[in-house]
Amino acid sequence: MAERLKHDTSDHAKLEFGELVERQPLDMTTAGIEALAGVEVVLKAVKAARAAAVGKEQIGIDVVELFISGQLLDDPYFPVVCMDESSKQLVGEVAAPIPMAPGHGQIIDHEYVRNGVAEIFVEVEPLAGKRHVEFTELRTRKDWANFIKGMLDERYPNAIKVRLLMDNLNTHDVASFYETFDPAEAKRLAGRIEIHHTPKHGSWLNIAEIQLGALQSQCMNRRIPNREFLQKEISAWESERNTRGAPIHWRFNNENARIKLTRLYPKL
Repeated sequence: MAERLKHDTSDHAKLEFGELVERQPLDMTTAGIEALAGVEVVLKAVKAARAAAVGKEQIGIDVVELFISGQLLDDPYFPVVCMDESSKQLVGEVAAPIPMAPGHGQIIDHEYVRNGVAEIFVEVEPLAGKRHVEFTELRTRKDWANFIKGMLDERYPNAIKVRLLMDNLNTHDVASFYETFDPAEAKRLAGRIEIHHTPKHGSWLNIAEIQLGALQSQCMNRRIPNREFLQKEISAWESERNTRGAPIHWRFNNENARIKLTRLYPKL
């Protein structure tokens, strides 16, 4: 198996074998090499399914295949990570709330003051049960690029390539790297991610959307006055969720997809 990988001239094989030796020289066991070969086979199957798809909406099939391959392999060198973003309006009180007392709950005055908006970035690795949350003042290409750079260099430094699933927003592509960093750095970052977009009207396929819902209901479903308070609340939520683990089990398989997404499959 090692000889096959050494003599494979494809760019993917060179990336797998060469960068793995450079990054993780102690893990080049027979089992490790066979796992990488399995990854190559699955990724080729995913690309074949994508090439056979008709129209942009066929990306939905690609997303299902991505989750299935991720569960079968669970390879730390090629993790499946979901990313999504939202916003939170920061709202302060004009009058101090009246604490709850016998006969009534806390009373909050209807009047408030706006303190700006925070743009929320969420990433989650479903199989590992890990998530990370950051926020910025704006939602620009540079904000997204800096968030992804932090993910690659700080949270997944040993990954050869992160398989990244996200919505097809205008900022979610490698062009954001080239707008933010110098060409060499942008190329390095672009080479470490494999982007998968959810189809139009198919954002429910993005597991990070579930985490945003949990974040909204468990942490941000009230008035938050400023960024300092928001950072404190988000950090506490993230720490508790990651400590607990809370992995996500993907149950939507090919058989389900052929029923729910029947219009997206080519007619044979």
